[in-house]
Amino acid sequence: MYPVTQASIFSGRWHCVERVVSALLAIDYPDLQRLWLVNGDRPLEDALPGWVLPPTTMTGLPVLPQMPTDGTVRRAKKWAIAEAWILLLAKAGTERDLLFVEDDIVPPPDALAKLQETAYALPAGMVSGLTQTNTGGWPFYVTDPMRGQFVPVQTRLTGVAQVVIAGTFCCYIRRDVLRRMAAAGYQPQVEMRPALPLEGKDCHLGVWLAEQRFAVAVRGDVVCEHHVRQPDGKVKVWPQPK
Repeated sequence: MYPVTQASIFSGRWHCVERVVSALLAIDYPDLQRLWLVNGDRPLEDALPGWVLPPTTMTGLPVLPQMPTDGTVRRAKKWAIAEAWILLLAKAGTERDLLFVEDDIVPPPDALAKLQETAYALPAGMVSGLTQTNTGGWPFYVTDPMRGQFVPVQTRLTGVAQVVIAGTFCCYIRRDVLRRMAAAGYQPQVEMRPALPLEGKDCHLGVWLAEQRFAVAVRGDVVCEHHVRQPDGKVKVWPQPK
């Protein structure tokens, strides 16, 4: 039995907060702690009146537009997400494994058990579930980071694939990896090397783990709902029901 912290950062995606929180509270695991951070100045309790919630921490970080169209705002949002991750990693510590779930992701009830199984059986330093982007693609990449080669995978994975970059939207990170990150002073970054065409904390973390000789994997039977607010205000859920 591995002790686990389930962590999330709530950043103003109130359109799906009930679905997300319901799924997180439904995770049944004997040795589970929760670490929920909230950006902005609206407590989670205000969005869910009457709910019995675990203690939450206000980060003091701003809430930025969920779908920014301006490039400067988009970059500022990426840096704000990275800054929130720095705070989260510091609070999570290194004595427990970490299950991180983003605040517009609804994981299946067995997500923790399956991701943990692969993390220790493969083994892999980080294992992610699977969902679709707001354009319907399957967002993970098979890559040789040393050569800057990225191949987008546009079809759904059904098994377990070892990759270099995987989304952190629903991911499991072993505590020995967290210890290595802490010892190295790792901090999530937005900017990437010029040779690498992608950016964001997901990409930066995947490349760093590869350089540290940790495997990264995606498990295709952990399919998560992705609740995306569109520019017109409507909410689309990926994957779409068949």
